[in-house]
Amino acid sequence: RKAMHPGGWRANALARLKPVAQQIEEAEKAAAPSRELTFGDLAAKLDAAIAQSDKRLVVSIGHDDYTTSVGGIQLCLKLEEQFARDNRSLYLNLYPAVAMPFLSPERNPRAVAMTVVCNGEVWGTASAAAIGNCLRAVRPQLAACDLTVHSLLGHSPEAIAALHGALGPRRSLFWVHDFFAICPSYTLLRNGIIYCGAPQAHSPACSLCVFGEERQSHLRRFGALFGAVPFEVVAPSAFAADFWQAHADLPHKRIVVQPHCVIEPGGAREPAAAPDSDAVRVAFLGHPSPHKGWQAFVRVADAVAADARYEFHHFGSSRKCLRATKFTRVSVLEDGPNAMIEALRRNEIDAVVLWSVWPETFSFVAHEAIAAGALILTCEASGNIARVARERDNGIVFGSEDELEAAFCSGRIRDAAIERRRVSRALGQPRFSRMSFDLLGGALERVQ
Repeated sequence: RKAMHPGGWRANALARLKPVAQQIEEAEKAAAPSRELTFGDLAAKLDAAIAQSDKRLVVSIGHDDYTTSVGGIQLCLKLEEQFARDNRSLYLNLYPAVAMPFLSPERNPRAVAMTVVCNGEVWGTASAAAIGNCLRAVRPQLAACDLTVHSLLGHSPEAIAALHGALGPRRSLFWVHDFFAICPSYTLLRNGIIYCGAPQAHSPACSLCVFGEERQSHLRRFGALFGAVPFEVVAPSAFAADFWQAHADLPHKRIVVQPHCVIEPGGAREPAAAPDSDAVRVAFLGHPSPHKGWQAFVRVADAVAADARYEFHHFGSSRKCLRATKFTRVSVLEDGPNAMIEALRRNEIDAVVLWSVWPETFSFVAHEAIAAGALILTCEASGNIARVARERDNGIVFGSEDELEAAFCSGRIRDAAIERRRVSRALGQPRFSRMSFDLLGGALERVQ
């Protein structure tokens, strides 16, 4: 058999774990230089862009360049930008010049560097103070402006509060794409390996975690930000809203549920002429990382590698070598937002392993699997994935990886897939929301 650590992927992750301070230091050293904008450069670009728009501005906060990166948050930003451009609005996105999976240690806006993207065009990097001064200067020209926060990874909460003060938006939204507002471990994985359940910050459980000490300062800074900015919290699912209300102790105006998309009827997959003639096709979707469940997929693929009843696939934009698994490159940036659904249908995928080991707040891939007519195989810890699978009667929720492997070995997964092949089953088409614009109003609406 293939050699492996008896502790599995978690033992390997623990061996590579570094203190938070060291991770921040390494992120700062690895930061790539970028074109620096002066106040004059930025002011001139903003004036020109406003002159060509309907004078409606939305400032969004993200954690990386959504025009080149692939992910759920990046897709949300791309959809918002597209709607803004279609309606002659300005979509100004700000992301940290120094990428890191924690809050920036900098608290002075003059020392915080942000990269500015306007309607999909990367302008360059400027200090948060310079950006705030420019926003204050152009504010009288605007008919309306709003602030929407999608991710604070790498950001300084103090700089975001200063930007809010300079912009004076009519509304400020805070999206719950993950649980970074609750803990610096935004997936709530203790030491990056085990779901912790979001205990109180002073819990003994936090003393066992590499993120525990940082969490004290982290929560104080988030508390100060929410005290300064009257956020409306936006959850992409009822599950995320329930979790936020149970675990986040932050002041806010209200919380609303705004799904990223809904699956509407879009035809049906007809019964197979010979439903049991081919191997059952099982896939993993997206980036092959442990917290997304790659390790569970690898485990079952290895366990039944010699079993002709199954065929394994991986669909995503980055490949990880796995024997006897077919990789198909899929990129929503290159092929459009429905690329994954089309790839699953084209390859006639029967089931997908979505084994997230943390509570997902939405999961685009779960909805893509449903739209493609594939069965979802997931675990109790997966949050909204498990809830969606149950509500749509479109999956099996397991209690452990042992149960999942046993279901493959016994033929239970094959039997379920063959049964689905025997009957006509509904397919779907995603109807994407306008994200923040569904709450802020259309581009042509004006503040009374």
